[in-house]
Amino acid sequence: MTEAKVNFNFEEAKVGQKQVAVTNTYARTLIHLELVLLNGYFGEVRDFDGIAASADGVINIDSDREIGTSQINTSDTFVVGNPVYFLPATTVAGKLRSASATGNAPVGIVTSINNGVSVTFKPFAQRTSDVGIVVAV
Repeated sequence: MTEAKVNFNFEEAKVGQKQVAVTNTYARTLIHLELVLLNGYFGEVRDFDGIAASADGVINIDSDREIGTSQINTSDTFVVGNPVYFLPATTVAGKLRSASATGNAPVGIVTSINNGVSVTFKPFAQRTSDVGIVVAV
C-alpha cells in the first residue's frame, strides 16, 4: 500500500490511470490528494501544485482501488459495508460523511474504519464518456 503524508493521510492500494480534466469551480486552491467533487466527478487532485481557483487540473476517478483518508467528518459513525458520502465545501476541504443528507453524494462503500480518525472505502465506478448512453426524446 502506498501512503502519501502530504495531507489527509491519503493512501491507496493501487494507483489507477483513470484521470479526468476538471475546472476548479471553488474560490480557493485545491491541494494535492484532496478529495473533491468537481464537474460531476469524484476523486483526488493529482496535480502536485494543486488546482488554483478557476484553473484546470486533473483528478483520479479510478474505482479499481481502495482509498484511505482522514478527510472525514470525525463525529460521524462509519460502518463497514455501508455507503460513504461526500459533502463538498467551498472554503475548506469537503468531508466524507456516513449518511445521506442534502448536498452530499454517494461515492463508495466503507471497507474499514480507524476509530473515527480515518476511513477506507472502495469508490463507485464513474462514467468517463457519453458513449453508449441512450437518450429518449
